[in-house]
Amino acid sequence: MVNQFPSPREAKEFLVDRIVAEAQREGVSLSDIEREMLYFSESGWTLPDIAGAIDEFVRNYDADTDNERKNSSGGQPTSSLVHLVHRSNPPLTSPPQTQTP
Repeated sequence: MVNQFPSPREAKEFLVDRIVAEAQREGVSLSDIEREMLYFSESGWTLPDIAGAIDEFVRNYDADTDNERKNSSGGQPTSSLVHLVHRSNPPLTSPPQTQTP
């Protein structure tokens, strides 16, 4: 049986950490707004000011820039990082344990 994360927030933070780590391994620099958008959710926990992040993302995000990043650096476009994390990391049977002081 697979153990669950204690909360949706902890599960999301775990996934975001893995995506950011994969970006670093691939040499992809994520902007602050791209990192914030990883927390987006229509119905679950999200960042307190996600509406502001969404507005900025819509105003400033350029899909061509994301694809250009892939073509010029050999890195992955942002959307491909999630697929890499899924393929390169085995499924977890339990969430990471945190130590309490």
